[in-house]
Amino acid sequence: WISGFSDTANHYIFIIFLVNKLLAIVLIPFVILIAFASPEWMNVYITLSLLSIGVLLLSRYIKSYGLLRQKFTITPFHFIVFFLGAEFIPLLIIYKVIFDYILV
Repeated sequence: WISGFSDTANHYIFIIFLVNKLLAIVLIPFVILIAFASPEWMNVYITLSLLSIGVLLLSRYIKSYGLLRQKFTITPFHFIVFFLGAEFIPLLIIYKVIFDYILV
């Protein structure tokens, strides 16, 4: 790696892949339940699956912040700005493009 932090980068990539694989394993039962559930239970299963997605992604960011804080002098403000700039705002832009230009 250019920055010289290949060990930290490898740990970060491991955290990301581990949480993504866990998320896939956790969502498989929800997909099956949603596919074969009665309509009155679908909203419950969808809500639980979205909640589990949120919890796992939150744990991913907390673990990433802990890893980065060990190597760099990073404050929570900088991490929140990074999260908003790299993760959240692009999703909002994609959402806006889809609903304004594609689903018109």
